[in-house]
Amino acid sequence: MSMSLQLFNSPGTAEENDLAIKAALDELARRGISVEEAINAAIEAGNLTTDDSDPDEDSLTGATKADKVAAWYSAEDVARQCLNEVRKQWPDDLTLIVIKSA
Repeated sequence: MSMSLQLFNSPGTAEENDLAIKAALDELARRGISVEEAINAAIEAGNLTTDDSDPDEDSLTGATKADKVAAWYSAEDVARQCLNEVRKQWPDDLTLIVIKSA
């Protein structure tokens, strides 16, 4: 299964959205966090229960859950900033989403 990023409620053109998605992917890569890791951590952040079987630090990357959540929201912010630069208007309702495909 592969995952790709899309923008929801974006005021941008297809080309502008592609630039913003690339900027978001670059931000995740800069932080060494995959799309899947980041979105899963952001979703799990809403679960306030403690599960001791799931360590806070990823043994492969060394990234904590907090690092992964921060990477997701940073990528979304970078996408907003990118659209703001090209459109000269802040995209208030923009949301970064993940599309899963087989």
